[in-house]
Order: sequence, then C-alpha cells, then structure tokens
Amino acid sequence: MQQSAVADVFDGLPPYRKKELIRFALTRAEVAAESLKLSFRGRPPDPETLAGKRIERDGSSRSEALAW
Repeated sequence: MQQSAVADVFDGLPPYRKKELIRFALTRAEVAAESLKLSFRGRPPDPETLAGKRIERDGSSRSEALAW
C-alpha cells in the first residue's frame, strides 16, 4: 500500500479510531519548545533507509526519496 493510500484511509477514519491507531503504533512522545521526539513500536528502520538509500538484492545501492 502506498503512503498516499494510507493517508486517504487515515483521513476517512473518525477521530476516536485515529487516536486508537496512533496509540497502537506510538510508544512514547516527547514534546519540547523546539523539538518533537517520537518512539514507535516495532523494529527500527534500516539506517540506510533513513539516509535515503536502499540496498538492492544484488548488492548495488541507489538513492531514493524518503516516503514519510
């Protein structure tokens, strides 16, 4: 499922369902005047994914846009 499709589904949910979904995925949130730190459940992302690179199965790498 693409990010835009997920956003469309999320936008169509009633507010209480959105809250349940966020609580299901989010374990901790720290809010400060200049920053926001979020901790999510599950395995952390691959550092190369965060850097905008993806390693292909054949060992080659290529840059791609981040899909947040």
